[in-house]
Amino acid sequence: MPRKTTKAQEALTDERDGLMSQQLVPAKKEDKQKVVNRPTALDFKKVEELKRLILQDVSRGRTQSAMQYTKSLVNTYLQNPYSFRSQIIGVSRFLWRVSTIYRKIIFYYATIPKYNYCIVEKPEFTKSSNIQKLLKDYETVLSEVHRFNIKEEFATAVALAIRDGCYCGYTYRFDDEGSFLHMLPVEYYRIQGKNEAGQWVVFFDATYFNVGQNIIFVEGIDGDTSGCWADEFIEGYRAYAQDRSKRWFMLDPSKTITLLGGLQDEFDNPLPFFTGLFPSILNMLSAEELVADRTELDNFYLLLLKIDTFDENTVDDFEVSLDLANAYKDALADIMPKLSGVGLAPGMTPELVTFSKANQTNDESIIQENINNIFAQSGASQTVVSSGDSQSALSIKYSLINDFSYVALLLSRLEKNYQYYIDKNISDNTIFTIHHQTHYNEDEYLEKLKTSATLGGSAMKYLTAMNMTPYEAYCTIKFESEIGLKDMMEPLESSYQKSADDNDSGRPRAADDEISGSAERTRNIVDEG
Repeated sequence: MPRKTTKAQEALTDERDGLMSQQLVPAKKEDKQKVVNRPTALDFKKVEELKRLILQDVSRGRTQSAMQYTKSLVNTYLQNPYSFRSQIIGVSRFLWRVSTIYRKIIFYYATIPKYNYCIVEKPEFTKSSNIQKLLKDYETVLSEVHRFNIKEEFATAVALAIRDGCYCGYTYRFDDEGSFLHMLPVEYYRIQGKNEAGQWVVFFDATYFNVGQNIIFVEGIDGDTSGCWADEFIEGYRAYAQDRSKRWFMLDPSKTITLLGGLQDEFDNPLPFFTGLFPSILNMLSAEELVADRTELDNFYLLLLKIDTFDENTVDDFEVSLDLANAYKDALADIMPKLSGVGLAPGMTPELVTFSKANQTNDESIIQENINNIFAQSGASQTVVSSGDSQSALSIKYSLINDFSYVALLLSRLEKNYQYYIDKNISDNTIFTIHHQTHYNEDEYLEKLKTSATLGGSAMKYLTAMNMTPYEAYCTIKFESEIGLKDMMEPLESSYQKSADDNDSGRPRAADDEISGSAERTRNIVDEG
């Protein structure tokens, strides 16, 4: 049976450092009549305990400034990662904002999986199961997990684990309405180790609520605390307020989803996964700035105006006064187009000065070389991510397999973590698995599951791999069976339904646009004959 859990009341989405973070805040009393939906499929308006969901607390002013990082400064950080962890994460977020390639590489790894999943009930092996009890428990799990947006929440967790080194989301669950992950600020939690079930134990820093106006997350606004963070945070901060030595308080492992982007032996000081790419990306950005400066210089023109002299051997013996010449020059400069200048050339012939473009090809090759180095070090397929040099289909295939091998490790960690959440909060009688299915192997993966299902394998695995949640798949099967829809439909012909004696057995006829011109002419002759 599902275990009872406390309810959180509200969620605030607040943009920070390029990604959306979620923060629970109480509502102001004067704004009770307004309701703004959180941008998910969940309809939280039906929950009476939720007063409203807001995108921004307009009473809180907020300013942000972006620090500029140099290669020498970043190298200093990397030489002592334990002392400069926060700064290294800051560099990663800076590159996330200013480098499209860095952002696309992270998104590439975060969006390779389709995040389709399957849930099965654990029956009794040695005796007959109580079917009604089993189905009731199964329905409870399927319906609640269905209302948790796994595809969005898990993709965000993977992206942030890669960008920041780790991700920790606190789960807020609403009875009969759904659940979501509230991303905790990475600067204010630390991982202490694992519990007996192998789950990460996270401690949160109570001083977070003393920063800015964050105190409203635990104390509310004007005495109204109905929309504050979970009781764990409120109680932790109150204990800290009474005893400053209790700065760090432990979070319930059954309520947190924690994901490391790198090796698990770095849990005490996790760093952004692509830390080693920082110098190369900064080199590329520097090269782009240099090329931009040179390009502007290449398009610059300088017009030199001649001032004649009476006697070329006499100094300052000008035919026109310098005041008049400068006035004329200034008037001409006001009407000159952009990227052009004007100057005086005493005793010289007027001429138009241009700047050489001889280094343009070399500059472009420098940028391309930096891009190639970035992809070589990241391991990501340059062809797939940024339309790099063409490769053979076989090379691309194995490159994608190699890229997914890293993501598969992260999926297995999420799989185990969310299984623990289900066991502790919903039911401990189910098995949760994530399909190792990507946008690139989708057809091949479905074909294998279809063959398996035809030969007696799991139909649920096949249906959930077709972008259906287990709850959607089960409802579809049961609904169609209840109304007899299956009996009204004649199965489509396939090789699985035909015998070897059928005249039409063999390879299916290819479409006209899939054959060569000579083959099409031969087909037409056969058809006409």
